[in-house]
Amino acid sequence: MTNGTRLRALPKAELHLHFEGTARAARWRARQEGRPLPEWESHARAVQAMAGKPLDRLRALLQPIEQPGEDADPEVFEALVGDLVVGKQDEGVRYLEVKFGPQRAFDDWFLERFRRGCERAAAAGADMRVRPLITLNLTRPEVRASLPELLARLEKLAGEGLAGVDLIPEPYDRPPPLRIVAPALERLALAGLGIAAHAGEVNAATLPAVLDLGLVDRISHGVQAAYDRRLLGRVLESGVTLDICITSNVVLGVVASVREHPVSRLALAGVPFTLGTDNPLLLATDMPRELAAGLEAGLLLGDLRAATLAGADVAFLPSEERAALRERLALEWDAAVWREATAAGVGGAP
Repeated sequence: MTNGTRLRALPKAELHLHFEGTARAARWRARQEGRPLPEWESHARAVQAMAGKPLDRLRALLQPIEQPGEDADPEVFEALVGDLVVGKQDEGVRYLEVKFGPQRAFDDWFLERFRRGCERAAAAGADMRVRPLITLNLTRPEVRASLPELLARLEKLAGEGLAGVDLIPEPYDRPPPLRIVAPALERLALAGLGIAAHAGEVNAATLPAVLDLGLVDRISHGVQAAYDRRLLGRVLESGVTLDICITSNVVLGVVASVREHPVSRLALAGVPFTLGTDNPLLLATDMPRELAAGLEAGLLLGDLRAATLAGADVAFLPSEERAALRERLALEWDAAVWREATAAGVGGAP
């Protein structure tokens, strides 16, 4: 059994995945019409080869999905959700959170079509829990101008199945003015929404401001904490979990290579973290590749198991469902390792 096949067989929880609607719709349409699928791997390589700062590379990476695509059509959106979930089933994912742009919050059809897409995937054999999140740029002046309407809409969606929000602060490369958004996040938390925030990706500047909020359950990325002992201590003290995306960090030049990624430092320090794909189409990655990258970066198999179970511990689910998910992941993980050991003729339990 190859390493890729072995890692694909392991159960996974993925908490950091952006929908990439424009790119996903372009791939779906090409498949429908029998045309060659869009090829994003060369795009990722070109971004990685760019000169410039990580933030410049990030903007270049996301350029293909800046314009609206067919995912704004409810029927196409439903098909795309189903296609995504079926693909994730093939990767071994058992729990998935999908991040959608803020425009989806104002589409009356959003959650109903999301559910239908998940039902399509279940009918095709997918066996996983899938929950939607909305990304927010609450520090933008134009967003703040319509904040009452946005918050009312998100509170309504919270009662209809929205799992949480992910704050993307601006500016993204220096300390953002997050105190002005704290009341809004408190209101969303009271509505039952989980709160995540992007921070510590392209540099460390956003991490202290996010930690100061005291409202965040998870930090999307946060890798920069590994390079600053004081920040690392603050992350540990806060108890937040980091959603780490190794391929993304390498492509954007946050780290020089997979081998030099500091995720093993986080593991040694006891920081809870998960692994995710971030923008899997544009980065040409998937969850088995991210687990393989973790091993190349110095993680042990036990670290990958811990990261998987951490995904259950901080999933935006009711507590009883988190506990059930953790039990399922642990049982399936240990069974998969046992089968591999047995096939290899190695004695002893995993």
